[in-house]
Amino acid sequence: MSIFDTFASALGGSGTTAGKFTHAAIELIQRGSHGGLDGLLERFRASGLSQHVDSWIGTGHNLPISADDIQRVLGSGQVAELARKAGIDPAIASQELAQILPQIVDKLTPHGQMPSSDLVSNALSMLKGKIGMI
Repeated sequence: MSIFDTFASALGGSGTTAGKFTHAAIELIQRGSHGGLDGLLERFRASGLSQHVDSWIGTGHNLPISADDIQRVLGSGQVAELARKAGIDPAIASQELAQILPQIVDKLTPHGQMPSSDLVSNALSMLKGKIGMI
């Protein structure tokens, strides 16, 4: 079983709230307004969370972030949009994204290095396919 199969099965399929939320989170990462994964992670670094981002990319333990960190870095508008797409409350979206974002970044960087933008885009598309949301 690939890392994408494992991750997708843990999240559920397209009919689940977790599946819808994961799909929306992947779109957030892929969206060009951040500059893709690199741009999104740079926003976290610029907000004082460099050590956290480095732990997600590295091969060791992933440092946690809080829902407040998500709100601070992404802003309430972006979190509200993510919540709307998933059909959940924005406060829950912040909490869930704080849990899932480190995991997604970790799975996209299994060797402790950022892959090329094309590889990240392809990997995220595969993950969306695994949760049945393409």
